[in-house]
Amino acid sequence: MKKLRTNENGAALVVVLLTIALIMLFSTVMLDSILSNAKQTDIAEHHDRATHIAEMGVEFVEQEMAMYVDENGFELDADYLNNLTEYLKRQINNVTIDENHSGRYFELDLEEGESIEPQDPLKLSITGHDDNFSETITVQFGVSSGIPPVDEWDDEEFPSPPESPDQHYEGNQEWDHKNCPEDSNDTYYVEGGADFKNCNLETGDFYSTSQITTENKGSLLVKGTGVFTGVDINNQSKVTIYENAYIGSQLTSYNNPESEFLVCGNAKFDQGIEYRGDFKVRGHVVSDQLVRYENNTAYIGQDAIFKDGLDLKNSDLYVGGDLTIKTSHDKEGFENNLGGNFYVSGDFSLETPYDDEPVTVNPDGDLIHDLSEAPQFPECEDAPPLSSTGDSGLDVSIGDSEY
Repeated sequence: MKKLRTNENGAALVVVLLTIALIMLFSTVMLDSILSNAKQTDIAEHHDRATHIAEMGVEFVEQEMAMYVDENGFELDADYLNNLTEYLKRQINNVTIDENHSGRYFELDLEEGESIEPQDPLKLSITGHDDNFSETITVQFGVSSGIPPVDEWDDEEFPSPPESPDQHYEGNQEWDHKNCPEDSNDTYYVEGGADFKNCNLETGDFYSTSQITTENKGSLLVKGTGVFTGVDINNQSKVTIYENAYIGSQLTSYNNPESEFLVCGNAKFDQGIEYRGDFKVRGHVVSDQLVRYENNTAYIGQDAIFKDGLDLKNSDLYVGGDLTIKTSHDKEGFENNLGGNFYVSGDFSLETPYDDEPVTVNPDGDLIHDLSEAPQFPECEDAPPLSSTGDSGLDVSIGDSEY
């Protein structure tokens, strides 16, 4: 009987060839997938790096804009914004992201000759580049006063006495040209009052628990914060406070129109103001009692709140921000009792017992005028700025961003 013969070697060869073909096929697919993933990863890394470079650009522009505004102030007009644009471009051109990769940089997304649009807030687009990959971030930059609002100043508590003053006096002091202290930058704590007669004292912070009186060309220059129970300024004398002033009793000058009171920070008066000399406060003013100015012009650089009325007698008032006055009169009665003019840069709000809500009276009357420019205080040139950003008192901040 004949046996059937099978070609096992041939079958094995077919299996081997099919296996090799399948391996090669799967290897090609896997290699293609690996290469594709690697390419996608590389592209993602480029985009991420470009985004990061754009974010670096946003931070850089914020810093440079803050420096420019600090030195030049801020105006929302074409000439100013054109100069700001050119300044930012020059500064950006000086930035090197990576010395080994010249294709990594950021720039303002503006056409040649184009400037930042005059809008509030300012909107800028900063583009980050990583070779052929680019990402753009559109950012709103706000420019605002770096000074806390007047409501926060109104809530401010009087500071406590210094725990370790450089100079500590007990009882009332009488200082004249013979015994006038000479420690010009020390912190002073006077547990009592002080009378300055032809004594010109300079201090750091100054804290007293009773009345301070200057007369006979005496003066007090406080290079820090001043805390007083009361201040009376007479006979061609003056009080200057570089930072904030807290006055517990009424500020007075009796019948002396040649006295000077200057605060380069904010000022708070618990018992009001009865003043006939030069009155200047660069920051906010809050008075809990009646404010009366007589025979001289008074200047306030920021907002003011007078909680018990305003009385002007042969005097004008200039306010560089908003003015809020609480009065027992109605609007007509308040205006009829004014003995002078006042000028306001912001809104004038009058709170009367006859109105449920404060009446906003934007300056338009014979005695109430619009002020186009806030008062300037060149005497405060050596004082610290009102805000932490610099002499302009302006902050630059980043608002909404679009990627």
